[in-house]
Amino acid sequence: MPIDFSIHFTERIQSRGYCSYTYPSGPQVYGGVPFAIPVSGLNTWTASVPPRNVLDLPVSVQAATKVHTIAQTIWGAGGPGSYARVECFGDGGGYFRKNLVGNSDVRDFLQGSYTNSINGTTTKNVFYSTSCPSIWVRLDKQEIVLPAEFLTQRLVRVLFSDFGGAGFQYLLVHGITVESACASVSQQPASRSSCPTGIATLSVVAGGVGPFTYQWQYESDINSWTDALDGVVPYAGGTITASNVETDHLQLALNTTHGAPPIRFRCVVTNSCGSVTSDPATLVPCQSDLTCDNVVDDDDFVVFVAAYNLLDCADPAMAADCPADLNGDAFVDDSDFVLFVGSYNELGCI
Repeated sequence: MPIDFSIHFTERIQSRGYCSYTYPSGPQVYGGVPFAIPVSGLNTWTASVPPRNVLDLPVSVQAATKVHTIAQTIWGAGGPGSYARVECFGDGGGYFRKNLVGNSDVRDFLQGSYTNSINGTTTKNVFYSTSCPSIWVRLDKQEIVLPAEFLTQRLVRVLFSDFGGAGFQYLLVHGITVESACASVSQQPASRSSCPTGIATLSVVAGGVGPFTYQWQYESDINSWTDALDGVVPYAGGTITASNVETDHLQLALNTTHGAPPIRFRCVVTNSCGSVTSDPATLVPCQSDLTCDNVVDDDDFVVFVAAYNLLDCADPAMAADCPADLNGDAFVDDSDFVLFVGSYNELGCI
């Protein structure tokens, strides 16, 4: 869960000078962890003289397991002493402190004569620019592992404190993300199209600490959801048969009719911490996919043209069930061509 601390921002890191314009902007994934970094405007908190030596953040994360930070220093002093720290507080009395030691946990944002080393385990480099000769800027990610007591509490506060000074060390915090044991959806199901007799698969990727259980649902009415069972899903445009409804991948076998409407599915993911529901994904029956290969392309055009030249669905040479009759009027004519071209130009029905 990326933490929004924008009300505390003091500067835009890309405006820091040297080669800082090369820093990426906007939401980023560093070391496999997402960070909510603004596209424009201020995006970084930098410590200064009191009271700006403290960044006190209220949060609300159940069963937090890790706090990930993107933090550097301006200047910097090496260990063994520490001139900055991060403290984490739980609503049940949980507490953890991480001292940020120079040349181990944090270092200067700029390659130079101050601190230049990190431990490579709990702190790893995630961005390094050499675009400007001899002036190299960087970003490092810290991973703070919380003790087990936080699994039964809610993390309610993260407190950064800086004990440095001008020309010595100031802490710079660019991103904060809290990882939780609670179930999450790290990859949402994607909408799919399928030919009228095809098979479509929808899948999710769960985050958090397993084991996980899964339950797929279908939209039985507008914004009304019903648990799917293995078997035929109630549907107005033919039949859709579901299988694997209690796994991370739902399989749907179609046998749909002309004009069959889209239908939406979603997945409820559950672990010992609770449940989370995925975004809906839409299944679109695609009658223009005449070759049933999940794309509407030249191969489908060849099939359509052959049917168009025959025109009448009653012609003995026409394919069974006249699949190119896209509007269901028993003829393959210009009206069907207009429908086909719309899908052909999009390479599909989504």
